[in-house]
Amino acid sequence: MVRSGLQVEITAKRVAEILLAPEGVPLPKSLVESLPSPAEEFMSALGRPGKGGRRPGRSGIDSAAMADLRKKLGPSEVRSHKGAQIEIWEVDKSGTVAIGARLSSDDDHKGQKMSDQIKSGLNLCEQIDLSVRYVIAATGMSGDRSEKDRPDLEFLRIAIERGHIDTVVFREVDRLARRSGVRDEFWRFLEETGTELYFSLKGRVTDWDSDRLTLDIEGGMADHERRLIARRTRTGIHRNLLDVGWGWPGSVRFGFKRLDDSNEIVVDPEQWK
Repeated sequence: MVRSGLQVEITAKRVAEILLAPEGVPLPKSLVESLPSPAEEFMSALGRPGKGGRRPGRSGIDSAAMADLRKKLGPSEVRSHKGAQIEIWEVDKSGTVAIGARLSSDDDHKGQKMSDQIKSGLNLCEQIDLSVRYVIAATGMSGDRSEKDRPDLEFLRIAIERGHIDTVVFREVDRLARRSGVRDEFWRFLEETGTELYFSLKGRVTDWDSDRLTLDIEGGMADHERRLIARRTRTGIHRNLLDVGWGWPGSVRFGFKRLDDSNEIVVDPEQWK
């Protein structure tokens, strides 16, 4: 059977599997387990010369409001990916909605709160009687990242493909992504799979036909803001680090090097001796 460009093979065995497993096919553990835990990433950072001591916490995820939300949502899986933290709650196995939330480092510095995004999605679902299965909160996740560096969006893709959810909720367009290519590709995936998309500030489901122009305009504004953020960041790096001879932030200390394929930091045998 072919539907919206996707080819699906339906067999008697597959029908039986679906009927006998109303909660959907379990998500592959590798999706979460392949990402290092925050502790592992932190210890890896401590292993580098000159990288120690206490670090300031992120206000966006450590607020009292976020602590209250964690009590309400229950236990979660926490992983990290290239400096970003991804926290995933499975709230209700019978739910069909995933609420996504994203904070970049720049958003956090401006005082934005993860709890505000999540509460906005939860309130919308309560108002229109939608049952939430997953809540995915990504902190330190720049909207400028490429698709391969957005494990939070990859989680949503797999959850949709495996029949766990049929609806995705974000607060607004720029919380999904700022980079136009990543955002448009995810929208295309949602449209082709028949997945409904809500923006909680709008309070209604997205109509891919009538809302297309508005989405393009809002997406263009988000992409423009992404470029401004990058420009401000580069200016600060040059003024405070490069121009005074301190080098790039996070540069590898003498005696170490990065692997070309994975960017992993390892001992450089030539420098080390």
